[in-house]
Amino acid sequence: MLRQLTSVVFAGGFTRLGQVQKRMAKHFPVPVVDELMEEGVIRPKTTPKAMCILSTACVPESDEHIDLREFQSGATHAVHEALVQLYSPSMLDFAANGHSESCDANEYFKAVCSDHLYKKLFNFAAKMGKNTVGVVSVDGVAPCAIVDGSFEESDEDGEFVTFVVNCSSPYTKHVKEETAHELEQRIVAASSEDPTKQGPTAEEDQPEVEEGVLKVVATFKSLLPSSGELDWTLQELRIAAVKGGKPAVA
Repeated sequence: MLRQLTSVVFAGGFTRLGQVQKRMAKHFPVPVVDELMEEGVIRPKTTPKAMCILSTACVPESDEHIDLREFQSGATHAVHEALVQLYSPSMLDFAANGHSESCDANEYFKAVCSDHLYKKLFNFAAKMGKNTVGVVSVDGVAPCAIVDGSFEESDEDGEFVTFVVNCSSPYTKHVKEETAHELEQRIVAASSEDPTKQGPTAEEDQPEVEEGVLKVVATFKSLLPSSGELDWTLQELRIAAVKGGKPAVA
């Protein structure tokens, strides 16, 4: 929290700090903060972390503060989309085999990720695509909880804010027995089958699967332009696949 206050003072002096404190008192009185915590919008581990989140929401120089519920909703959607695209057979195939023509998933990550994260996710997808570890399908994402926030200023980026969120997603891993394209077709076909279908043939046709939960920590960053319009970029994405209580960091 001390670093946060120092950053605000360096950026705009004690006048800026006073503005942030006034906005915090106006927009985040105790009952409002209690509601945000009860709803799981924010879930800081310590009081200083909570203060960092709230002060980050109030640091823009415009009169508007960052709507934390709105951010949570957008972050949840973004994390879900990132997981779906990352584990898609098309992304795994493209990253592993180096096709000259890009795929939609790859273009998505180029558009929403920092350069550092894009390279990291591309290498991760290439590793998964080359190894016979199976293809993961993501079964939705629980609403993200904001666990930290920060305001900083740099010569390169100017003023910017970041929020860190935690969330989880159930997954099903289909054991890889053929090409990613063929597996994708099989998964789609299986999802459209009649669930009441009985008999040994239906059972024999079921692909080998494992189920678990993806634990995700994502960092979002936005510059603070004079217009006040934020444009969030996915800055970091850490994923741990938990199966049988034993996490494997990806």
